[in-house]
Amino acid sequence: MRKARQRGVRTPSFFIVLMLLAGVCKGQSAEEYEVKAAFLYNFTKFVEWPSVTESPVFSICILGDDPFESAIDRLTVGKLVGSRSLKVQRLKDGAEGKQCQIVFVGAAERTKVSKLVDSVRGTAVLTVGESAEFLRMGGMIFLSTQDGHVSVVINPAVTEAARLKVSAKLMTLAKVYKP
Repeated sequence: MRKARQRGVRTPSFFIVLMLLAGVCKGQSAEEYEVKAAFLYNFTKFVEWPSVTESPVFSICILGDDPFESAIDRLTVGKLVGSRSLKVQRLKDGAEGKQCQIVFVGAAERTKVSKLVDSVRGTAVLTVGESAEFLRMGGMIFLSTQDGHVSVVINPAVTEAARLKVSAKLMTLAKVYKP
């Protein structure tokens, strides 16, 4: 029985993510940016950041225009990442991304992507975008939306270069970007 648990039983949090993704795949249970906000929050559980500085705050940042409205704020209010309080910040410039652990760039902000990617290159900042060219420009995660479905595409070469460890559980749910 013990061996079966070690090999086959998944953690409850993994089941929660699977249920969330099942709802996402059907596209019927949530609006697009509520789903994307949930992905951003869940990345905090399935990505490991190096413990370079142990700031008391973990920041999810939105670069430029905020497509989430209040969805991401409602989802993250009062939440912790480990022992750190979770804070959502809005950024005007890509160079500000260094102060964040996750930076989301909406499709409308294509002109800001290269500055963000250059600014955070080599640092432990998870970059998430919603355009296919985002990964080609050096972004880490692309939240693809097609026919009402949101899916995750990960660029493992870039996440590894930033010393971010993406869990195997997340990698099994995502598509892998191959340049």
